[in-house]
Amino acid sequence: MKLPIKPIWDTTKKYAGIIWRVDAVKSLAITWLIRVGIPSGIVGIGVAIADAVNGSVQ
Repeated sequence: MKLPIKPIWDTTKKYAGIIWRVDAVKSLAITWLIRVGIPSGIVGIGVAIADAVNGSVQ
């Protein structure tokens, strides 16, 4: 049996976009990424890109 990947992917993107709009989630993601050793400048760029993709930029 083959899984319908496209509907699963679309639903995942929809809910990830909703979750990403919560400021506490962004803060947690930034903290975790810095703790695992990713430089803060790269994390900041990643957050800015994620905001732009999800339409959170105001």
